[in-house]
Order: sequence, then structure tokens, then C-alpha cells
Amino acid sequence: MIPSQKAKKSAKSKLPQLQPSWQLDTPMSEYITCMEWLPNTCVHGQDSILVLGLANGEVVLVNSTNRKVLHREINAHQDGLLSMLIVELENERNFVICASQDGSLSLWKVQKKGDETFQSLELIKLDQHEIDGGQWIESMVWMQTSKKLAVASSNQVHTFSISKENKLILKRTNNTFKSTVSCLAYNQKTNSLAISSYGNILLTDSSLYAKLNISIKGSFQMSSFSEDGKYCICGMLESMAIILNTESQQIVPLSLPKKPSIIKWLYGSSQTCAISSNSSVVVLKSVPLVEMSMSEMDDEEEMDDEVREILSDNEFGFMHPGSVSSMEFVPSQFRKPWIVSACSKGLVRVTDYESGRIVAFLPMGDEKGVSCMKFESDFNKCTIPLLIVGYSDGSLCEIPLNFK
Repeated sequence: MIPSQKAKKSAKSKLPQLQPSWQLDTPMSEYITCMEWLPNTCVHGQDSILVLGLANGEVVLVNSTNRKVLHREINAHQDGLLSMLIVELENERNFVICASQDGSLSLWKVQKKGDETFQSLELIKLDQHEIDGGQWIESMVWMQTSKKLAVASSNQVHTFSISKENKLILKRTNNTFKSTVSCLAYNQKTNSLAISSYGNILLTDSSLYAKLNISIKGSFQMSSFSEDGKYCICGMLESMAIILNTESQQIVPLSLPKKPSIIKWLYGSSQTCAISSNSSVVVLKSVPLVEMSMSEMDDEEEMDDEVREILSDNEFGFMHPGSVSSMEFVPSQFRKPWIVSACSKGLVRVTDYESGRIVAFLPMGDEKGVSCMKFESDFNKCTIPLLIVGYSDGSLCEIPLNFK
């Protein structure tokens, strides 16, 4: 399956070009690796507060309304941040959890003071030995139903709770994996955790007790649940992915141009999803209905025939000039069938996933790549989609999708 470029260069120049509405006057000290919005319960008035994680371990709070840096924690971690979570608990107990390459977690309590917007972050670091001697934290997810944090480090998965004293309490560890656990994915409706490792996808409950164990030859690198939890897409280093039906335990194999790097589901959908594969993006308009048993995957010729039949009317693809670094579907509240993708060369592209045509773009420039993107999360504050884009040079801007 080779994605095709839908828009020719001559036609692209006539398309609407995205225009940033603002950008920070002073870039961050390093490139932005992750970003999340603080909950409204932490914010006064109409302000919107972003938490940024940087490649040098810094944590920075930015007010996107007035573009001011509110807080900067320079020594949050000794190495770059890999991921970040926002946790909302009862009685307005709100937290930011960060994971780093130095093998540490940090727990930050977020609170308001006085009449002004003010964020106070309290750093609580775990002992290194609790997460396997300082190994990278490969992945982490917050399991909302059970109010637990799941963390993958080396060949172990740990679960933690947050105590009333605002401490991370280790609850359980599963160290039975024979290889590095590369990814965790969680589905709230089924309270299921998908644990990816070499040759294995293990589905468990939030206490790490097994529900389903799938063994397939290959190296699983990522996974993502559909909203209803029925499907779990698992990407593999071997330039393919599988769609697992968690109810029937059947699979749909997908061949890809290169190894997958990002999997995104359309907001509120259990049918439409996108998979990035190096410089390509493959969009599945509807999750394939033709499923195979595990034994059928051993017949590669039969598998390829199935894939070609499934994908002929169900997918389209397009390419970027560099590796795809971020993808986001436009939130369904705006009723736009668009997916926004960006790459290491700085190109940002808006594509209609129903027709496959490109509808707008932000051209490459200044030799900087896009490192992460996030839509404004409070839809009561905006009438059009507002996209926050972080770049490899530490710059940050807002791009309104206000074209027709």
C-alpha cells in the first residue's frame, strides 16, 4: 500500500495558506516535546493555560490568551520530557504528571491563588529504583475509572495511585515481560489496558490482571483503542499494523510504506482513524470489516490479498516532505471532516479525510520542524478550531483554521 499525493504543486499554490494569529516573542530554551491544557477549574476567567515539556527537562506554563510565560521550572528533570498527563480528581485536585528520559516521574499539584491566574506546581519525584534503576519511561497512561497511573519502564509495568497527601503510591508491578514494554494504551469504557512488547499484545484490567494475550511474530511499538474499546490498532516495526477486534479476538493486518509512528482516532469515532508511516499518512475511513484469525496471518499471500481487497475503497494516503511528527483530527464539535498533519520540515497540512483533498497548508520555512500540536480544548472559548503548534527551535504559535 503506497499513499499517493492528492494535490499537485501547481494546485497547492492556489490553496488557502494558514496564518498564525500569534507567536511567543521569545522561544523556549529547547524544542517542545509535549503539551497539555490545564483544566478550566485551574484557570480564572477566559484564560487558557498550556503546560509545555521541553527536551532539556524544563516544564513551562504559558497563558495562550496574553502569550505570557507564567511559570518556568528549569530543573524539573535531568533529561528531556517524553510525555505529560493532566489528572483531574475530586474536590478540584488537579495534577500534571511528567515522564522523562532520565527514568523519573514528577507529580505537580495545580492550584489557584487570589483573584489572579496563578499556577503553583509542587514537584514530587519518585526514587529511581522504584522504576527499574532509571530506565527510560517508555509510556504512561491515566486510568480514569480506577484512578490509577500505569507506567512502562524497561520490561516492567507499574501502577500508582495518588494519595490524599498528594503522593504517588506504588500499587502493583508486572515484571513478567521478556522484552521492553514499548507502549501502553487505555480505554475507559472497557477499563482495559493494552501492553505492547516484542511479539505480544497483552490486554489487562487496570490492576494488570490479564484479559487477553495475543502473540504475533514482530515488534509492537504502539497501540491505540477506538472510543468504544472494540478495536485496538497496534503498530509494528515491520512496516505493518494490525487492527484487533477485542470482542471476537480476530485481526485485520495492514501493510504500511514504513514503520508506523503515530496512531490517531477521530474524536468520538470507533470507525475512522489515521496512521503515520514515516513521511506518509494513511487514513482509514472505516475500520475494515474483514477479519482474520491468528493462524491465517501465517499465509502471507492470502494476507496480502485480503489487505488489497479491504483497502481498495476504504482508505487513502498522502505524503509530507519529511517525517510526520504530529497529527490531530479537528474536534467533532466544529463539524469539519479535516485532519491536520505536520512534519519535520515544518509543513502543516489540512486534509479533508472524506474526499482526500488538501484544503489548506502552512508552507515550510526557517528550517524548523513541527514537534507537537494541540487544539484549544475549551470549545466555549472559540467558534473556530484553534491549533497550537510547537516547533523544534522552541517557538510556539496559534493557527486559526478560519478558511472556508
